Amino acid sequence: MKLHLLRHAKTQVLSFSGKDIDRELAEKGLRQAIEMKTFLSKTEWKNTLLLCSDATRTKQTLENVTVARQFKAVEYTNELYLAEPYELKTVIAGQENHDLFIIGHNDGLSALAEEVCGNSICLKTCEYIELECPGNDWADIFIQKGRIIAQFHPKVD
Repeated sequence: MKLHLLRHAKTQVLSFSGKDIDRELAEKGLRQAIEMKTFLSKTEWKNTLLLCSDATRTKQTLENVTVARQFKAVEYTNELYLAEPYELKTVIAGQENHDLFIIGHNDGLSALAEEVCGNSICLKTCEYIELECPGNDWADIFIQKGRIIAQFHPKVD
């Protein structure tokens, strides 16, 4: 099984509401997303469930990096907003056994990737990592170490 993780693109420092959840992508984030879309368009996603934090910046990242209809399904959830690794593991363990793509936030995503593969990982804004996970059930992915298959970070100014 494959686990795809994408940290949201670069954001504005403040939101119109003053709330963190409402922060939008910055111009740099939009440029990152364009480059990420080119990278992600090389992969077939029809058997992959996409889970996205319901924060404005993650939704905007999704809208700008891919076409949602390319996925098996897309679900927005507050459970992924600033989720810690144990919260991410709970969400993942509850999924059916097909590939997963998660768009979320640090530090949770980086810590989750570290736990899955045993490498030191710090995802930058709009950085993607693909992990191959052992086993046939998401609840078992932390029993054996997975491995990094691909990693990409857009280089924009």
